[in-house]
Amino acid sequence: MYRIGEEKMIHKCNICKVTLSSQNCFNSNLASRYYICRACMRIRNKTYNVKNKTKIMQSKKRYYHENKTKIDAYSKKRYMDNLKSWEGFIPKKTNCQICSTEIYFNNNDRKKAICFDHKKQSVIKQKPGPTFWLGQHKRTNETELIWKKADFGMLCNKCNSFLPTDKRKEYIKKVVKYVYETEKGKEL
Repeated sequence: MYRIGEEKMIHKCNICKVTLSSQNCFNSNLASRYYICRACMRIRNKTYNVKNKTKIMQSKKRYYHENKTKIDAYSKKRYMDNLKSWEGFIPKKTNCQICSTEIYFNNNDRKKAICFDHKKQSVIKQKPGPTFWLGQHKRTNETELIWKKADFGMLCNKCNSFLPTDKRKEYIKKVVKYVYETEKGKEL
C-alpha cells in the first residue's frame, strides 16, 4: 500500500502480526489503519457466520423474496444457456434407438424430446435426470468426459417409459415370455 512517489509501506496483520503482501491484505477502508491477513479474515468470518447464523439466513430469505423474479429469470436463463452449449455435442435431431422415431434435443414438445436412458449405473446421479444435469453444467472438456462416461441411450418418451431402470433383462424376458404365451395358438 503505497502511493506513487512514496516509498513502499509494509503492513502487518493487526491480529497475528504477520507481514502482509498486497495479495493477502484486507483493509476495511482506505483511511483505516486496520489490516488483516486472509487466514485471520477467514477465521473472523467463520466465527461471525456461526454467531449470526439466523440473522444471515433471514437476510438471505428476505433478499430472495424481494428479488425472486430476477433470481428465477437468471436461473432459467443460465439453465437454457447451459443446454444450448450442449447442442452439437448432442445431436439436435436423431432417432430413437429402439423404435427409430425422430426425436429432438432441447425441444419444448415432450412427446418428441430426447429422453436420456441409463444403460447402466451412471456417473451422473442427479434426481430429476440427465437433462437437468445438462442444464446445470456448461459444456466443457471435463463435463463432456463425464457425459461420455455415463453412456446414455437416446430414446423417445414412449420407449423410455416402457423400460425400467433396474433389472431390465428379467423384465424383457418376462415381456417376451408373455407375448409368446398369449400368441401360442395364433400365427405370428
